[in-house]
Amino acid sequence: MTQLAPPHGGELVSCQLDAAAAATARRAAAHLPCCTLDPRRLAELELIASGACSPLRGFLGRADHEAVQQSARLADGTPWPLPLSLPLDEATAAAAADAPGLALCDPEGALLALLELADLWRDAAGQWWAGGPLQVIEPPHRYAFNHLRFTPAELRQRLARQGWRRIAAVLPEATVHRAGREAIADALRRCEANLLLLPLAGEADPNDHHHFTRVRCHEHLLADFPEATSALCLLPLGGLGNGPRALLWQAIVARNHGATHLLHPPPAEPELLGRPLADWLAEIGVEGVPLRTMGWSATHSRFVPLADHHDAATLDDAELHHRLEHDLPLPDWFTLPAIEAELRAAHPPRHRQGFTIFLTGLSGAGKSTIAKALWFKLRALGGRDVTLLDGDIVRRHLSSELGFSRAHRDLNIQRIAFVASEITRHGGIAICAPIAPYTASRDQARHMISAVGGFIEVHVDTPLAVCEARDRKGLYARARAGQIANFTGISDPYEPPRQPEVRIDTSRTSANEAANQILLKLESLGYLR
Repeated sequence: MTQLAPPHGGELVSCQLDAAAAATARRAAAHLPCCTLDPRRLAELELIASGACSPLRGFLGRADHEAVQQSARLADGTPWPLPLSLPLDEATAAAAADAPGLALCDPEGALLALLELADLWRDAAGQWWAGGPLQVIEPPHRYAFNHLRFTPAELRQRLARQGWRRIAAVLPEATVHRAGREAIADALRRCEANLLLLPLAGEADPNDHHHFTRVRCHEHLLADFPEATSALCLLPLGGLGNGPRALLWQAIVARNHGATHLLHPPPAEPELLGRPLADWLAEIGVEGVPLRTMGWSATHSRFVPLADHHDAATLDDAELHHRLEHDLPLPDWFTLPAIEAELRAAHPPRHRQGFTIFLTGLSGAGKSTIAKALWFKLRALGGRDVTLLDGDIVRRHLSSELGFSRAHRDLNIQRIAFVASEITRHGGIAICAPIAPYTASRDQARHMISAVGGFIEVHVDTPLAVCEARDRKGLYARARAGQIANFTGISDPYEPPRQPEVRIDTSRTSANEAANQILLKLESLGYLR
């Protein structure tokens, strides 16, 4: 069987315990403080446990952490670019101070590993860190794409059986279209190597449905290369960027998976700590092969390097997003048909997306009346389910235990935004009509909902005097008499939206006119047609 190039540091490190040792570790964990890992630390734990981060045997201790920051090397001089220590919050650090270790758990409470506390320290910025060897009881649970997940040892065995010796790894994070595919093929021809796709397929959170689209697109990309000379293995980490340290880390991980070459875009910086990146790569035994940026030449009917053909056509992410949102065709040369189908399914045009209409304004401004009129008009149009989340209704059914302090008001808006985001995610329409007096909580709602569909903010900008004159419940009078604390517009501020999509003054506009104004805005934005 073919012998692959040795891993970084000379051997693959495994922190995985056998069954007997794992049972002992489980008993020991009952007496240790627990540290719940976020998605990034879960991914780091998985990579360290599997040997992908060889020669690391755990999270870095203080000496290694500081050496990496200063010199991109471990304390013993081994090249290593990222300070992979475990950050702790104040409470966990306090609990760990007198403990021999930490029990590392996932967000559901499943025990994954024990960390032997070799070091516990606080940096100059006040952040607590822990480092030490890992005893992995079981790696983080992965439920999707398990046929694409291999430990370095499993993958190296598979590649060796196939007789591979020269192996060029590429670690894409975003979807690779035909220009990128041709750049990879061009690089493979130059280095005469087999292709190892190691996508940085970190999942930001369980609701990141585009994660699944990206992975399926990586599968379609692999299928466009010869089966006998290409392979795919997912890496559970992402978001590293294109800096020199990230590139060096990619090279080490690629080497640990058996690669001899690293295909990479031109780095953001050609040097690390004053030393050419090529020298760093050579030290760890990987040859860097820059990917040439390609564009489509109509004259030559093929992809060509942009450096030599400045007039070659390209399509940037902004234009791609615009075409998908507005159901416009993509150029035939841009992407593989299977990938285009995935993108169109994941990014439907606006007229098929869900959206949220978020009305905000003072009590008595007319939000509920407009929301009701809009609900009727949208239901009459058909095509999407429409849900009305009026402020009073939400207070009664979703936030009945909340008061009117700033913290409680913010929590109320968070709950509304969560419900609206789920409605929007599934292609429905949510009409929200809370007071929502604070800019920060409205911005948070916009961020949450915009990630899954449309967000249209409507400022019902009715003057305070008009709102008071309409006060059928006598709330303003009671607030001015000091009988109601934290009343928006009287004893608590209302922060007007800076740039709402729609602004309406109901002292001059009827509810019917206001609803029609919102419909016209939806039409102009492409959500209705």
